[in-house]
Amino acid sequence: MTCLISPRGFVEFAPVVVKSDVRNSLVRRLVCWLLLLLAAADVVHADTFTIGYLTGSERVHDPSYDRPGISISGALTLAVNEINNSTTLLANHTLEIDIGETYGLELWSIKRMALFRTKNVSAIIGPQETCTYEARYAAAFDIPVISYFCLQNEPSDKTLFPTFARTRPPEIQISKSVSAVLKQFKWHKVVLLHTDVTRFATVANSIAKVLNASGITVTAQKTWSNIYYYGLFENPFIKLVDETYIDTRIYIVVGETYEYTGLMEYLYDKGLLAAGQYFVVGVILDQYDSQLPETYLKGVFDNNSIPKLQEAFKSYVGVVIAPPAYPQYNNFTAKVNKYLTLPPFNIRNSLDSIGKMKTIRAEAAYLYDAVYAYAKALDEALRLGEDPLSGSVIINHIKQTTYTSAMGYMVHIDTNGDAEGNYTLIAHKRIENNTDGYGLVPVGIFQLNETLTSALPSLKLLPNESIPWIGDGPPIAEPKCGFRGENCIVIVEESWLAEILGGAMGGLMLILIIILIFAYRNWRYEQELASLIWKVDFKDICMVTDFTCSSANNASNKMTRMSLAMRSSQMSIISCQDADGNELMRITQVFTPIGTFKGTVVALKSIQKRHIDVTRSIRKELKMVG
Repeated sequence: MTCLISPRGFVEFAPVVVKSDVRNSLVRRLVCWLLLLLAAADVVHADTFTIGYLTGSERVHDPSYDRPGISISGALTLAVNEINNSTTLLANHTLEIDIGETYGLELWSIKRMALFRTKNVSAIIGPQETCTYEARYAAAFDIPVISYFCLQNEPSDKTLFPTFARTRPPEIQISKSVSAVLKQFKWHKVVLLHTDVTRFATVANSIAKVLNASGITVTAQKTWSNIYYYGLFENPFIKLVDETYIDTRIYIVVGETYEYTGLMEYLYDKGLLAAGQYFVVGVILDQYDSQLPETYLKGVFDNNSIPKLQEAFKSYVGVVIAPPAYPQYNNFTAKVNKYLTLPPFNIRNSLDSIGKMKTIRAEAAYLYDAVYAYAKALDEALRLGEDPLSGSVIINHIKQTTYTSAMGYMVHIDTNGDAEGNYTLIAHKRIENNTDGYGLVPVGIFQLNETLTSALPSLKLLPNESIPWIGDGPPIAEPKCGFRGENCIVIVEESWLAEILGGAMGGLMLILIIILIFAYRNWRYEQELASLIWKVDFKDICMVTDFTCSSANNASNKMTRMSLAMRSSQMSIISCQDADGNELMRITQVFTPIGTFKGTVVALKSIQKRHIDVTRSIRKELKMVG
């Protein structure tokens, strides 16, 4: 049996073949146990724990890389110095720093983590731009990693990244606050608009998922392509609004803040904002700039206030990352500036000659918070006698904790090890002592549920603040009768009821009269057919026989002369005249017995029957003849 000291400071046992007596074997065992106790004592009661700091402060290949480390790294040494001088936090222990430059590149970040492991660092503060593969590497070796910069969402999965936590909230955290706004104003149906840029599309999809879980319906989710600059390119919101405005009253928009001007302008031009029936909730992923609240109402290249947009933004509120608490944050940035110039960074302040300080990024506060989060978790592990080098142990002590951030407000770390964002609600208000007059200013904050029983924060309006609604209050998410009137039966006003009923009755009477007229005419026709008006008196018929015309009344209708002249072999003409020489008839091609009836030539047919059945069709023919 032999004992090995691992790079992490622990003793490992390995069986070997030893040619010695039993006594030597017992001695070796005692030595190994002694080394184990010494190693454990060295770990638990060590005076120093080394922090590996991953930062991007230099450029290699990309000349545009902004090197965040040169403006935030002083927050690390500030926190370490405060902790080392504390009599309550990590008493009798000291933190040291080992710096790993990443140049903002993922491969260098992973390479530095591997190097840190060989140096037996206790924890890693970072990485910066990327963290997914780095967090997976740390999980393989149980190294605690607390990020202050990375926004990638994958490491939030604790089944794959159990040793990862972060003090900078992932951007999808804003989804909960957006849902809280909609819940507050009872907006249960919305349309979601967002750019197709990956950063914003990821947040928009997260918002849609959270809204669905909260019982809020996204009736449509539409995107626009490329970055839109107000007044310079074709407005993409014209098409999006035309496609959706009938079926919504509330819009949620995710993109760059200067792009929102296009949406607000077109809604205003279309007349949808005049009556206060439409409203827009903007999602802003950058920290609120309390020094320039009027810039949100302008295009990216506009310096002057635009009256049309001033009116349009009265129907807008925005959810934005809360600004730091001043003046405390000013004191913090001054200290960070000081520590940047001190070892080990020694970053010169180029503005020092004119009495100015370097502008400190918000990530400096997250870096400061990360060091304190680790120190508190380490202190708790040592107090409970747990393994202080175990990443799982350290991260478990970080999860579900609440602390005061360097930003000046309270922050909660959830079960995924992610800091929950602190957001504020901004609305169109008058700005005192400002040449533009109006801007977007904070009117509300989001508070975590005290018992953490609710996944959503609650919106609380600030004292003496309100949202300047157009009308009596917030617009309704859906009209009472539905967007297209599908939920209501049309109710006629009483003033029109008499006219409508009168018209209906008049129409019915007209139809009834027409029906009666047709019925009477049909009845009369049938009566005529059934009557004897079709019968002819035989005395009125003048029979033509032997070229003479005779009738039953020989006194008045006897013809005195009948002439027949042959014109051709195919045609005959018969002329019948009375005693005075007047022609009674003239017939061409006669092939049947004929006669006259009341001066009209008629054909005669003799029927050799005793009884004739006169049908309706025969009666109709007889009536036409009559």
